[in-house]
Order: sequence, then structure tokens, then C-alpha cells
Amino acid sequence: MSTAVSEKLEKALETAPKNFIIQIESPAEEYNSVIETSLNFLLKNKDAKIIYVTLNKPVSMILNNFAAKKIDTSRFFFIDGISGAAQTKESIDKKFVVLSGPTALTELSIEITKAKETGKYNYVFFDALSTMLIYNSQKRCLQFSYFLLTKLRDYEFCGIIIYLKSELEKEVFDSVAHLSDKALRF
Repeated sequence: MSTAVSEKLEKALETAPKNFIIQIESPAEEYNSVIETSLNFLLKNKDAKIIYVTLNKPVSMILNNFAAKKIDTSRFFFIDGISGAAQTKESIDKKFVVLSGPTALTELSIEITKAKETGKYNYVFFDALSTMLIYNSQKRCLQFSYFLLTKLRDYEFCGIIIYLKSELEKEVFDSVAHLSDKALRF
């Protein structure tokens, strides 16, 4: 990640209010670094318990990446919205659930609510909301984005929502930016 992008992201995260929601639009070449920097920031808080929603990579890939980087997964619950029916629906240790697919937005909402109701989690990390635009209409994505951001506020969760920069996501990002404490573009 370029030094300027890294510094801007770290400053924004460090100056975020208590129950923050931050949207981050990342170009493809900075995507992995933005995710890593954001997660490292969350993990600095020893009380952070994170619902990690992935629409971009299968949970198996994320878990392998975390293992390679020695990231403790005991503080995470994963919701995999990309693997679909190809994987087991739920892990034996209840650390992840696999949705039926990236169009299953109601199912996604239910799983976030179920995770919240356990009382164990206080953060949501969403990777990457822009992926929904590949599988859903722009209107549906916009409606879900409003719903998600409002739900995070109602739950008093902190949230980091990643968007992969594209022309498709620009309208969704701009339309819900006012619901976030910070909307960052790189």
C-alpha cells in the first residue's frame, strides 16, 4: 500500500467516533492492503469481536490467509456469501456460516441478526459490498446498503464496509455515504 493511502486510512480509523461506521472505496491494487490495515486496526482493540461478511472470497481462503498471518480467528464469526451450495452450510465449531449465494440478501440479514443476538459481537467487517452489484440490481444493492447501515446503527455496532472501486459501485457508495461517519476514497 502506498504510504499516503496507509497514513490516510490509519488516521481516519484512529479518529473515528466510538460507534463508527466507515465506508472505504479501494482500487483493486490497494484492496488487500486496505483490508489488512483495517483488520489490524480492529484487532488492536482487545474487546473487538468481529462478524466478517465476505462476498469476495470464500471463507476457506480467508481462514488460510489468517492462519498464514497468525491471526487469531477466535474473535471472528464469518458469513460467507460467495461460496454458495459448494461448501458446508455451517462449521462444526459454529465459526462460520455459508449462505446459499450472493443474491441471498435476506439470508445475509438474518445471519447478521442471529450473530448479533448471541451478544458476542460488536463489529461488522464487510468485504466487499460492491460485489453485490455483480449479482443484484443497483436498486436492490442500494436498498440493502441503506438497510445494513441503519441496522448497524440500531445495533450500536462499529462497522467497516469495503467497496472495490468501479463505476458500478459509485452511485451506491455516494448514496449511502451520509449514513457513515467517514467515507474514504483511495
